[in-house]
Parts: sequence; C-alpha cells; structure tokens
Amino acid sequence: MLGAGLKGVATARGLDKLPVDAFKLPHHASKGNVFAAMLETAPAQHYLISTNGDIFHHPDDPALARVLLSAPTGSTLWFNYRNARTTRWADPALCAQYGHTARFPEAPGAGAVLELPAKP
Repeated sequence: MLGAGLKGVATARGLDKLPVDAFKLPHHASKGNVFAAMLETAPAQHYLISTNGDIFHHPDDPALARVLLSAPTGSTLWFNYRNARTTRWADPALCAQYGHTARFPEAPGAGAVLELPAKP
C-alpha cells in the first residue's frame, strides 16, 4: 500500500510527514486508491490528476474531496483534461472554501506543464 510506504520513508527520515512538491494521485484519482492517511503523510503543494474520464469516469469526487480536506492551503490541482468531471473543481466558491486552485491545459490535447524550481 502506498500510504504505508510513504509512512515508512517518513519514519526512516525521522519525520511525521514527508512533504513533497508534487504528488501524482494513484489510479487516475479513483476513490479506491486515494486515502486520507496517505495524503496526510505526504502533503503536497501540487496534486497531479491524469485521466480523461472516458472509461471509468475518474477522477472520483470522494478522492478529490479527500485531497482538499488534507491539502495545505494554497495547493493546486493539476488536470490533464478539461471536462465536466474536472472543471467543477475550479468553481470559485469551492476554491475559496478550501484554499486551492485548479489548473488545466491551455488547449485540448496540449497537456499540462508544471515547472518546479530546483532545490538547493
């Protein structure tokens, strides 16, 4: 289980939490693979969701709700597709309530680019 592995790394480093810059959510952000304990162990500023939702209708609302409930204020949800399942997470009222932003590709099929600064 990913959560146990993350906890093991944090413990080995003498930490309660393993802060990460970006966290690619497992299995297209399905509710059966995104757990609160995993998210709390590895809080991120950027959460990457890779799915078009065509077959299994991911991302699942409960999975993204878990992300928002545990994410640090100011986190960003990065989607590689803009569609009905993803655009609702950019609702201004929801963003204000949970302190997050949602980002999408600038054009269909363009993909999303997340550039992170190098750590010293």
